Amino acid sequence: MDKARVSSSHVPPRTEPTPTYVQEQMLTLHYLALKQARDFLHPGGAELSMLGARVPLAVFIEMAKLAGHKGEIYTYTWKNQTDAETIIENYVQKERTGLGPFHFYRAERLAKVFERVDLSTSGLRAFELEAFLNRDRLSPEQAAEAFRIGEKIGHTVAVLR
Repeated sequence: MDKARVSSSHVPPRTEPTPTYVQEQMLTLHYLALKQARDFLHPGGAELSMLGARVPLAVFIEMAKLAGHKGEIYTYTWKNQTDAETIIENYVQKERTGLGPFHFYRAERLAKVFERVDLSTSGLRAFELEAFLNRDRLSPEQAAEAFRIGEKIGHTVAVLR
């Protein structure tokens, strides 16, 4: 497998004007998609963006606002971090350059918190769930260390509408 192709990657910088706030969270492509969506939506239509929530949910709402939309969290769940060694280390390096901050969680904790959360209503509870999880956040460096000693690492996932 080509090492440059992983399940999650980051593309070279874009030339389109993008708010610094969005760039610092590594959300440029999502922002640009939101900006361009207006040209493709029918009246009353909506765009859905699936986002690895390694930043606070409020960042997604602010990004939507900066792109000229009213954003809401439609669903909120979690997943194991695939290609954990590579991806987490990438976030460690990005934070060291001043981007972020970013966060991860122990997968076992995410499974426990979300085991009784109904996906169909999870968006309504997203900010409540995020606040509950705040104390369990791991920085990329903490997540990398936990992964090195054998813990499974995950992150939350949001669908922004």
